[in-house]
Amino acid sequence: MAEKARLLIPYATGRYEFHVLDGELNGEVDLLNKTCTCGVFQIIGIPCAHALSGSLKRGVNFYSLCLDYHKIETWRSSYTESIYPTGNEEEWIVPHDIMTIKVRTPAQKNPVGRPKKKQGRPKTKRHPSNGDKLVVQHKCSTCGGLSHNRATCKVRV
Repeated sequence: MAEKARLLIPYATGRYEFHVLDGELNGEVDLLNKTCTCGVFQIIGIPCAHALSGSLKRGVNFYSLCLDYHKIETWRSSYTESIYPTGNEEEWIVPHDIMTIKVRTPAQKNPVGRPKKKQGRPKTKRHPSNGDKLVVQHKCSTCGGLSHNRATCKVRV
């Protein structure tokens, strides 16, 4: 993200607000509220390229923009207490409404954009295998007869 941020053009609209041009989806960034109009900053809690571009302009440390649960101190404090095993699954007390939920596979979505074309010439003729010989019937373009062509056609037009 930092490499992409260096290519973007941030315009300051306030002390910590920016309008960032990226050529596709321009972003309105607020570094104090940790928001961007692209939505990535709010969803994952890590600065998007727009926010990183604005922080480069103001000299703000990237890591100070991350939410606390992405920081090392938070991860370390998560494991300071003992973690006990859960025991046998047969002994678990699970509410009835949770037990009856059916989890299904996600609905498959078609990919965005045009379908890709197959590379190369399409195969229309069968390839001989195991010594088979393919007999190709020639058709005359003059008379429509089989087993000869226009050069050897005996019908005069």
